[in-house]
Amino acid sequence: YIEIIYNHKFLIIAITLVAVVLAIAYSLSQTPIYQASTKLFIQEDLMELQIINNKPMFKQSFDIKTWVQIIQSSDIADRVANKLKSIYQGSEIQNMISCETEREEKHIITISVTHKDQNSVAKIANTTFLALQEYDAEQRSVGFYNSIEYLKTQIALKQHDLNALDKAIAEFYKANNIEAFSTDFENNMSKVQKFQEM
Repeated sequence: YIEIIYNHKFLIIAITLVAVVLAIAYSLSQTPIYQASTKLFIQEDLMELQIINNKPMFKQSFDIKTWVQIIQSSDIADRVANKLKSIYQGSEIQNMISCETEREEKHIITISVTHKDQNSVAKIANTTFLALQEYDAEQRSVGFYNSIEYLKTQIALKQHDLNALDKAIAEFYKANNIEAFSTDFENNMSKVQKFQEM
């Protein structure tokens, strides 16, 4: 084997040099890919308000995977494109963004942006955070608005029930000849108590 290598040493050296030159030429011809990343700390609310079936409910568990899906959604990518007012469409930005969670810390998400344009990657990464912050504020506002509307409806229903009870009490007073502001307080109260028991 040594003799074969020695006899063909110039051929082996030539092949090695050609391979190195081709590898260098290939790497130089490739467009460099840049990456920027930012870390987000997603704060877990004690009780996160959600609207389920038009009723306000409090979510007890925290799911970081939901936030990862939101960050990688077309909604966030479109918001980033609108904020940057760049040549990139939302779908292009969506393909640039990737997320991963920390193994030991369930509240931290690393957002990475990969692209050929060195100047864009950092802007997109930072703007993704701003878009997510805006999205979160809007969702909370919608949740609070829906909760207020739900409570208004419930108050109106309970007020209707209270009005019906007031009417029933007034009819009871009238049927039993009770004056609402009578001086015969004890007698009237006993009659009212019997009515309540009924």
